[in-house]
Amino acid sequence: MPPPARATCLITAWFTSMSVRRFADRLWLATRVGAWLCVLPLRWRAYGLTSVLERIGPAGRLRPESSSEIDSTIRVVRRVAALGLFRLPIFPRTCLREALALYHVLSHAGQPVEFCVGVRKCEGDLLAHSWVSIHGTPIVPADRECGFKLLYSFPERPKRRDLARPITA
Repeated sequence: MPPPARATCLITAWFTSMSVRRFADRLWLATRVGAWLCVLPLRWRAYGLTSVLERIGPAGRLRPESSSEIDSTIRVVRRVAALGLFRLPIFPRTCLREALALYHVLSHAGQPVEFCVGVRKCEGDLLAHSWVSIHGTPIVPADRECGFKLLYSFPERPKRRDLARPITA
């Protein structure tokens, strides 16, 4: 016996609601990020950092997105990058893996992101860290307080111009 028409209509309405669509979109994003991270060690060893960044870089023009949408995307990418599978020795360290995945996803989403690598000295050791910034601000709150000195960024930050006028004789 087929379900009543009213029940079918309610089920259809529920499956097409925004929350289910949003869940499906996030699940699809997580699947794509996981697949991309699985291929990352091959790309990393074949091309090196700068070439990988050039290949995964901005896909086109900038598209504005709501901050809640960006935050949701960041949460999904960070969760996938933190999965136990990606802690195996063939994968890059956590911060690099996460930063590359965030740079890839957000740049393809049209966000003005920048991949950054920095260093700091801690008890005689030199520590390195990588992160992603939007307009010069790290997108992960924990990265804002780390005190790393920027060593490398991609795309390269524009150099400051010397605003002093040349002396004319």
